[in-house]
Amino acid sequence: MLTWIIYICILLVLIVVFTVAFGLLFGRGESLPPFEEQLPDVHAHNEAAVREGRVGDIRFRTVLRGYRMDEVDRVIEAYESRIARLRTQLDRDNAPVE
Repeated sequence: MLTWIIYICILLVLIVVFTVAFGLLFGRGESLPPFEEQLPDVHAHNEAAVREGRVGDIRFRTVLRGYRMDEVDRVIEAYESRIARLRTQLDRDNAPVE
């Protein structure tokens, strides 16, 4: 019976040691600095990116469960209005001349 208690104690010590070693080796996974430090005015940056057609330059602040929804909604609305303007311009350009 004493042997099993010693085995369980050794197992618990090994679990603690490996958990601490793994945590020190790999860290908490935060390799990037917080987004607010990189880009303070996200709305103006995203509006300029939408206006100039730079989809890859759109940035969002991150929160606990993803991106801030108000920023995502603003970019979607901006693209919807841009698509509507381009469609009316295309319809106007392709309209039959009388």
